[in-house]
Amino acid sequence: MNRSKAAAPVPMVLARHGTEMHQRVANGFSEGEVSAGGMAADQARMWGLRVDHRRRTTLESNVASLKEWWENVKKPLKESKAKKAEEKVEKAAEEVKKGAKKVEKEVVKETKKAGRKTAKAAKEVEEAVEKPVKSRSKKKAQKKD
Repeated sequence: MNRSKAAAPVPMVLARHGTEMHQRVANGFSEGEVSAGGMAADQARMWGLRVDHRRRTTLESNVASLKEWWENVKKPLKESKAKKAEEKVEKAAEEVKKGAKKVEKEVVKETKKAGRKTAKAAKEVEEAVEKPVKSRSKKKAQKKD
């Protein structure tokens, strides 16, 4: 299953025909080519690349094509991940704003309630101050009489 939009590179191998060397299509990239290309063999298989575990050669042309393909595949991935991260940040910012508004409303309610309570307490204090304080000695004196 090829998960990338870019066409997967074709692995090549040198084959001996008599006294001459020819290039032909290989069964897959060698593990050395895949690791030199910047990924693991399992990861390459996951991305739809064929990996031939029997091959031992590492051709520079195969490594170069793998690197080029991998950069073309990674770039859109990084961009999409960056977009997703930006969207998450924006959503989090909206949630924070909503939460801040809720907290602000609650604070306003609590301060209003506290304001009413403090106003009542202030009135009680004023009334207590305005009332003359009777001393106990006068009360006791009145009781004895």
